[in-house]
Amino acid sequence: MCYDYKGCRAARDSTRKVWHAPVSAQGTTPRLKERGVIMDIQAIIQAIGTLGFPIVACCALFYQNWKQDERHKDEMDRVTTALNNNTVALTELSTLIKEKERAGNDV
Repeated sequence: MCYDYKGCRAARDSTRKVWHAPVSAQGTTPRLKERGVIMDIQAIIQAIGTLGFPIVACCALFYQNWKQDERHKDEMDRVTTALNNNTVALTELSTLIKEKERAGNDV
């Protein structure tokens, strides 16, 4: 956000401070890129103005929760794979120990 009145889209309101996105050299607002999603700041401002803040916030939280669930599922798949690999390793170690004990008792 900028508070510099040069190069900004909105003009200064004399009764209150106006916060807004600066205009880039190409004349467009900067884009945010986070986790593969590109969202124009003006589009966010327009959505809040049209729909209202609670609805936009609810949609943003829904999207964040959805992505977090996907990441958690991937993480749990990796944990399950590691747990299965550890189970196989422990079974093999147990078998080896039992074989060594039998071999020691036979001698």
